[in-house]
Amino acid sequence: MPELTLQRELDVPVDRAWSVFSNFGGFRDWALGGTGSLEVKGEQGPGMIRLIEVEGMGTIGEQLKYLDHQSRKLGYELVEGQPIGMAEYKADIAFEDLGGGRCKINWSGAYTAADGFSDEEVGENLRGSWEGMSASLEAYVKVQG
Repeated sequence: MPELTLQRELDVPVDRAWSVFSNFGGFRDWALGGTGSLEVKGEQGPGMIRLIEVEGMGTIGEQLKYLDHQSRKLGYELVEGQPIGMAEYKADIAFEDLGGGRCKINWSGAYTAADGFSDEEVGENLRGSWEGMSASLEAYVKVQG
């Protein structure tokens, strides 16, 4: 399984960014700009599944594997769909306080490319997805004040 990492500094306080990001069922609000649909199955916390419907991508199911508010870390994995050419996907995300109202988001993931996709293509797609989600999170937190 190829692995990928990305770090991005955000110009928002870590507690506010983590509060938004760690709400696994709130993904649609900040990452999709309120478009598409999101359904949550299970109780809030590890084991819950979010089913995301995005035009042109079908249903994407992701299961929260762990959530640690103290260390500001969470992990999830793909359980349905093949978004951006991935047949399998596991992600770990951690937030660091940089002080001065800034933070860093650390993305780490492993994936298997779906038939018809190369590892390189999926890696580029995933990196672009993480960049986009990081920018969306930062913008959402700034607007929410």
